[in-house]
Amino acid sequence: MKFRFCHIWVVALLFVACGEDTPSGPTIWEVDLVNGPVLIEPGSYASFNFRIDHSFMGNPGIVVAVTTIGDTESTISVLLLSDANFELWKESGSYTSVFESLPTTGGNIERGIDTSGDYHLIFSNIEDADNQKTLDVVASVFYEQIAQ
Repeated sequence: MKFRFCHIWVVALLFVACGEDTPSGPTIWEVDLVNGPVLIEPGSYASFNFRIDHSFMGNPGIVVAVTTIGDTESTISVLLLSDANFELWKESGSYTSVFESLPTTGGNIERGIDTSGDYHLIFSNIEDADNQKTLDVVASVFYEQIAQ
């Protein structure tokens, strides 16, 4: 079984983040995790990890738009897990998710993240051992900059 890991650390990517001043509030920063096609082998998954640090990130969260490409009956599951729960999930253990979808052909997710730490955005094709999946994914982490 092959696994695809894409490691993206929000802290390291601050220099490419885009800030936007809102007329009535603080600067909102957005950091892209993935923007484009994601290929998932049969019985496998793709994982994009990132870090949330509440010491400088106010009201952080994640926005995801995902669509399967090709077969209209082709489904995947989308999960957002903390680092510790990702390890449990990989071992087929009992885990707690920040977000977990039922098998779907696509959708939009927006979820706040209340705790600092490392997280994994997962696109799972584990349920389908026979078919490769191609996804169109746009995913970003957003937060308000906290003055230091």
